[in-house]
Amino acid sequence: MRLVTRPPEEAPVDPEEDARAVQAFIEAGTSDNGVFGVVLHWLVVQDAVKRLRSCFGADAEAAHDVLTTAFGPVSYVWLRRRDRVAQAVSWYKAIQTGVFVGRHAQGESAAELRYDHGKVKYLFTALRSFDNAWASYFKAQNLSPTKVYYEDLAEDHGAAVRQVLHVVGVDAANVRPSTPRHHKAANSLSARWIREFKDREG
Repeated sequence: MRLVTRPPEEAPVDPEEDARAVQAFIEAGTSDNGVFGVVLHWLVVQDAVKRLRSCFGADAEAAHDVLTTAFGPVSYVWLRRRDRVAQAVSWYKAIQTGVFVGRHAQGESAAELRYDHGKVKYLFTALRSFDNAWASYFKAQNLSPTKVYYEDLAEDHGAAVRQVLHVVGVDAANVRPSTPRHHKAANSLSARWIREFKDREG
């Protein structure tokens, strides 16, 4: 539980090694149309900016300016979730199964999963903290991210894809989004845990 809400351990900054890693990230994350994208969780922002500042020789203090120095013009897509309780429940299930994205955990059954109110509440509080931190980040640097909500993404994957393509300047008129590779983790067990959490929290 501590690992999923704790920033990465301090490690020596090696500008050359970090630069090679960043270059590998850029190559792996750049599509044929030249657009680079990366998922950035709040927990790693500080460490990422410190390393980018070092390997790119960026003098800027503001995190956004450092990211711009490293990657060029940056557009933010802020993926959020309206039902944070449901998000906390999904996260806790993932911790128990070891599967955070993709296929269902093999050999796991509902009987093997245990609801723990304290741990779900801990994750719920962490998620709220991360969301508030991103809001402060965008406000402090006068940024207006494009907001995509998980619920809308799950309901209409194609519309969400086209929304993001518009943000990065890609013509989405003739785009046919592929079928999502990942399935929703939510099921009847999730619904029971969500009800239990909300009932106990009032």
